[in-house]
Formats: sequence, structure tokens, C-alpha cells
Amino acid sequence: MSAPPSSDAPWSLNGKTAIVTGGSRGIGEAISIHLARKGLPKLAITYASNIEAAEETLKRCQELGVELAIAIKADALDPQFGPKTIAEVVKRVDTTVIDILVNNAVLTNTAKTLPIKDITLIIEKG
Repeated sequence: MSAPPSSDAPWSLNGKTAIVTGGSRGIGEAISIHLARKGLPKLAITYASNIEAAEETLKRCQELGVELAIAIKADALDPQFGPKTIAEVVKRVDTTVIDILVNNAVLTNTAKTLPIKDITLIIEKG
């Protein structure tokens, strides 16, 4: 029998930085909270429009031990979404490494009225 893994291996979040896009509500919020429960010290979430939901998610994560939590208003359809988000996280969190990236952001209410070509673009661009 092998020994049980230590708290630092193999999946320790000690010292890690994560970005959860669309992290203010729904699945993104649940992922953010899960990472907080697992000991993540630095978290950045993106949100489309609901700053109150983003702030509430950050508050819950900080109550669970996240030391530094930030919210970034961002449009996932912007071609510069990724580079802009990463640059802002690197600057505001004072890090050079993003250890975890959860690409969760998506359009919600308007998806019912989007043309198929736009839905394809969303899927292709992430």
C-alpha cells in the first residue's frame, strides 16, 4: 500500500494563483469557492456586469481563507479578453505566474438569440 498523499502533494494550492472567468455566479462561483476551500491564497475572477455578485463571491472566498481576491469586469467576446485579463491579474496580484486558469465565462441570456455563426465563434475562441 502506498502512503496517503501529504497536504502539499500532489494537488496542493499553497502559494498558487488562479483566474476563474465568469467566476461571480453559477458554476464559476462554485469553482471559486471550491478553490478557496482547498486553500488557494490568490484568486481573480471576471464578471460581465454584476459587480455585487462578484463582490459577494470574493467575500465568501476571503472568509474561507483566500488572502488576495480581485474581480475584473471583462467581456469574454472581446478578442483581447485573455491578454487583458492576464495583464491585469499579474499587475494587481503582483505575480508572474498564473497557476490555474478556469475558462468558464460565456454569454447567458442572449445565447437564445445569437446567430449560429456567433455561437461557433464563442466556442472556437473560448
